[in-house]
Amino acid sequence: MTGGASGVPGDDDSLEGWERDWSDPDQERAGLDEDDDQDVPLDEEGRPISGTGAIAPVWQRAIARLIDVFITFNVAGFLAFLIVRPAEGDSSLLTTLTFAGVFWVLAALYEAGMVAWRGQTLGKMLLRLRIVRRTDGARPTPGEALVRYAVPTVWLLLPLPLVGQLMWMVVYLSSIPNVRRQGWHDKAASTLVVVA
Repeated sequence: MTGGASGVPGDDDSLEGWERDWSDPDQERAGLDEDDDQDVPLDEEGRPISGTGAIAPVWQRAIARLIDVFITFNVAGFLAFLIVRPAEGDSSLLTTLTFAGVFWVLAALYEAGMVAWRGQTLGKMLLRLRIVRRTDGARPTPGEALVRYAVPTVWLLLPLPLVGQLMWMVVYLSSIPNVRRQGWHDKAASTLVVVA
């Protein structure tokens, strides 16, 4: 079983024996490495303290999240409107649920799909961040990306919108008080956000 004393994935502090390559898996590295003789300070898990592969600062993550929220709500909202095409003045429960369902599926395709495919959403690309698996530094699997997306999103589906929005923010803010800057969604998927 993975997990430390708490048994929570991503909380395992004993990852001895894992070889990590925190470089971008999509880049060809042959002949492109910087001076290998140069000493780079590493943290206790073997990640660089600064530069590529280092844990991403909270401010960069916050800006990337704002960009992704803007993209998701505008693009997915517009596409959901085009797909559902509600009649003018139609506020029936069926139309509302259909629109919401299409919206959340499109949002999941963007967020989880981009993370599984590239390890980055558009917001993270712009801020030069990427999401990696904590255990080996690889891109998250589609399942891990979906878990990472679902943990904050499920709160937005509550019938109490204010409570849902507050809990959504708490999930993201939970990355501030810990060394790895893992929010609840990162811990659930055993992922880290690092500098690309």
